[in-house]
Amino acid sequence: LRPEYMYSFVQRLRLKMLRMHPPALSLLFVSVIGVIYLLLARIGGGSSSKLLRSSDYKRCGILENSSSLKLAKITELDLKDCDLKELSPAIQHCTNLRKLDVSNNPKLKAFPPELALCIKLDVLFSSGNTGIKILPSVLGTMPSITRLGWRSGSLTELHATAIPPNVVHLILTNNNIQAMD
Repeated sequence: LRPEYMYSFVQRLRLKMLRMHPPALSLLFVSVIGVIYLLLARIGGGSSSKLLRSSDYKRCGILENSSSLKLAKITELDLKDCDLKELSPAIQHCTNLRKLDVSNNPKLKAFPPELALCIKLDVLFSSGNTGIKILPSVLGTMPSITRLGWRSGSLTELHATAIPPNVVHLILTNNNIQAMD
């Protein structure tokens, strides 16, 4: 079984066991199956030891696997801990997006220019993204952003033109900012 199906598989198996066997025996089976599930999920996860449930796979792949009509209805998007290498240009279809969290994606290197098409985006969290060294310039073109959280990253440069023009709350703690203009 692929890791993304393991969680639901274990849940179905647990329910079957509870119906078929006495509770004590079912608990033993469920415990053994749970350990196997955890081991398989860790092995299937590659270098990451973080486990993702099937709902996480759906959440993390929503930009690539949803129609533009569905994306247009999204107001909050949680892509934290998704092991993103890039933020999909499909983000442009999230025209009603108000809150975006892309925290803890250390392989993320940049934001696409299409992010500017999220004209209602008010809150952006991008903490723990160590792959981005300079605050993305696209943010400076987004007047709707009023809260920007960029903690524990590896920002080394901060250009005034990259700061959203109407930002009220800007959190940049635990970065390594060496140059500002």
